[in-house]
Amino acid sequence: MQSYAQSVTLTSGAAEDFKYLLPRIMDISTQERSWWPSHEVVCASLARADWLAWPAPLVASVKDVFWAALEKAIAEVDGRWVDELICGFALAGLDVAPFLARLEAEDARKALVKFYECNSQSLMKGKLGNAFWRGRKDKAAPVVEWFGSPAVSGMINRYYGLV
Repeated sequence: MQSYAQSVTLTSGAAEDFKYLLPRIMDISTQERSWWPSHEVVCASLARADWLAWPAPLVASVKDVFWAALEKAIAEVDGRWVDELICGFALAGLDVAPFLARLEAEDARKALVKFYECNSQSLMKGKLGNAFWRGRKDKAAPVVEWFGSPAVSGMINRYYGLV
């Protein structure tokens, strides 16, 4: 299953095959954090399979899984996972603004800070740290801008007691 999920629509399988196996792939990739391929790879496969053109109930189901994964990452205060998820959502072709807005809520503040810590060094150069953003400046730009927004930078500064 791992090698298939990694190469679907590139060297093996078509969109129809992927639709059939996707529930299991998403279950494994969101429940078993050490499973390869990573969330970003699975989401890039979704984009190649033109998943946003699939029937609306299927698209909604995938988005529901994405939201559930983000909520779990927030609850676990896992900044690395938040980083992987946000990158994956962007690579899948989604507008990441609603997901980033969720991180601004009070109950998600620690996860936001951990997400920031994963990217702080790269943000000084106007980039994000996750290697899957490389060559995808168009996808990364909204996240970089979000981190630099007065609201988010203020939250981070307040967390560290800088204001």
